[in-house]
Amino acid sequence: MLDADSEAVALLKAAGAIPFCRTNTPQTNLSYGCSNPIYGTTLHPMDTARTPGGSSGGEAALMALGGSILGLGTDVGGSVRVPAAFCGICGFKPGGSRITRRGSFSVLAGQSGVIAAFGPMSPEVSAIAECMAALTTIPTSQRHDATVAPVPWNWGEYSSTRKLKIGYYVADGFIAATPACARAVHEACHMLRQRGYEVVPFRPPMVIQALHLFIKLLTADGGKSAAEHLEDEVIDDSLRAFVQGVRASGSLWKRQLLPRLMRRKGKHRTADLLEAQGTCSSSQLWTAQAHRIHLITLWEQAVQAAGIDVFVTPAHVMLPPPPHVIASSGITLCYTQIFNVLDFPAGTVPVGHATAQDEEDMPSWPRQALDDAFGSELHELIQQGLVYGEQDDAVERLVRDSSCGIAGLPTAVQVSPSFPSLL
Repeated sequence: MLDADSEAVALLKAAGAIPFCRTNTPQTNLSYGCSNPIYGTTLHPMDTARTPGGSSGGEAALMALGGSILGLGTDVGGSVRVPAAFCGICGFKPGGSRITRRGSFSVLAGQSGVIAAFGPMSPEVSAIAECMAALTTIPTSQRHDATVAPVPWNWGEYSSTRKLKIGYYVADGFIAATPACARAVHEACHMLRQRGYEVVPFRPPMVIQALHLFIKLLTADGGKSAAEHLEDEVIDDSLRAFVQGVRASGSLWKRQLLPRLMRRKGKHRTADLLEAQGTCSSSQLWTAQAHRIHLITLWEQAVQAAGIDVFVTPAHVMLPPPPHVIASSGITLCYTQIFNVLDFPAGTVPVGHATAQDEEDMPSWPRQALDDAFGSELHELIQQGLVYGEQDDAVERLVRDSSCGIAGLPTAVQVSPSFPSLL
């Protein structure tokens, strides 16, 4: 047990914050559910048949019920943004080197290929900005972490009224957003246009390859770090698929056999991600990290060519599913994970609620979304491995089943600046 606050908590206390409780998280924090063998399962505050998301699900649920005005979460693939979106509050993941993590604990200690970040959560965007200011405006005499650049929160950029060029997408090539999540993006874009912003479609480059890279970098040790922490532990149901993958990644024959079995079961995306994971040699790890840098360059070039200032995207493929779905649907985090690979800041904000029409539109998903996003190029992009077409696979079936009875649940969008150094 640590006998001192982490640096981030100490900074918030110095700014006047009063920590008063700890909220539930999933075992290992490597899940977008919110359950563990000690405290059990946290349920969605508006529909107890669904998850509040994770890993920071307890925090999001507490704030959605009016129990707190500010909290901190950690985000390596969406663990701040997804629960915030699910519960109808705001969540922000800054760049990975923006907030000190000294004094904190990670199951994947030393993993630096995909940078995890502390991030604030609150019902109000203004509170998140105030929190970021408190965590980044540190007097020279109090700086204790040389890994964090002493760059204060940019209030000028935050409050600027200049008209930005907004790029949006609702199908990233990996898996299209469901009608409720796509509608939230279109409604947000409509409101932005009404306020004089230029809003244009944007086609994100190399998303499938980026997500394969995400898995490769997080499992470069063959899952050894996670496995050691779970040794002799009761394994939570939400981690079932994760643990199976970790155990398979350490065995060459399992890594070759499992993807074949997954494809026979219709789990094509999952099979490809399984092939991406596993122990890396030093040279393989360096190659993967070089690919990540190349990917960031590709995005920067695409952003420059389009003149984009800010992205508006779905926060998740679907609205909050039942807890039992979590173990088999982790790949639906693609819309948040991409900004972890890029190390771009990104936040989620609520925009409304799902309607009965969103559910009625599900039979046309994902075909209609793919046609709308990629048009006549769809078949060619599928052949090039840049887009997954309609699979009717196990994941798509889970998404369809989980999208029943969603009317009234919060909808949200994700926002990410294309000029990450300013925030």
